[in-house]
Amino acid sequence: MEFNVEHFFNNCSAYIKGEPELTDAQKAKIGDLIEPWFFFALIWSVGGTTDNEGRYKFSEYLRDRMKEENVSLKLPKNLLKKLTSS
Repeated sequence: MEFNVEHFFNNCSAYIKGEPELTDAQKAKIGDLIEPWFFFALIWSVGGTTDNEGRYKFSEYLRDRMKEENVSLKLPKNLLKKLTSS
């Protein structure tokens, strides 16, 4: 199956243009969502490209960096163990 970039962006553009305008309350929440969205993207983009050993190393590194930088978002403690134990 061939991936057509132009077709993809046309579909995205059509979807976005069809969305209703955000309310003021929704716009106010965007700032609170940036941090979780960022970490979700980071975890899946980096963690998804590694094996189990790499995921544990990345998890430890990311948690240490988040603590050093006083990031308010808290990641579940045993999530990686639960995901890799099956």
